[in-house]
Amino acid sequence: MNLSETARVLAKAQAFDNRTVGQANIAAWHEVLADVDFQDALDAITEHHRTSVEYLSVGHVMAGVAAARRRRRDRIQAAGPVDFPTGLTLAEERAYRRRYHQLVGSGVSGPEATAATDREFGYRRPALIPGSIRRVLAGGPIPTEGDEL
Repeated sequence: MNLSETARVLAKAQAFDNRTVGQANIAAWHEVLADVDFQDALDAITEHHRTSVEYLSVGHVMAGVAAARRRRRDRIQAAGPVDFPTGLTLAEERAYRRRYHQLVGSGVSGPEATAATDREFGYRRPALIPGSIRRVLAGGPIPTEGDEL
């Protein structure tokens, strides 16, 4: 978060509790919030005022941001491993993973995030071929009625 965004975070806090905000407040809060996502900080302020009557401090904002990060991490872990397209360079894989995790962290399901990330990066995956057809293509017997597909 940059200094201007920190000022906007404090302006939102001020709208709730009529605090006085000056350059010193902005600089002090920015020391703590510099590595925080701007939207996460705004969301943390809203959530704090939904659930608490305490005067908002930067510590409350950080706790709210930490909770949002935990929720995102839990959604990412629940989605399972990333199904990367084949042939990616290391840099492409990192970019793909970052975008996939961003989508899953925001609440998009794993398969939907894979499809959306593929579209964004211009990847086309080969169509899935049922096992019986794959076996025939590999030189195996043609399935007959009653065979497992």
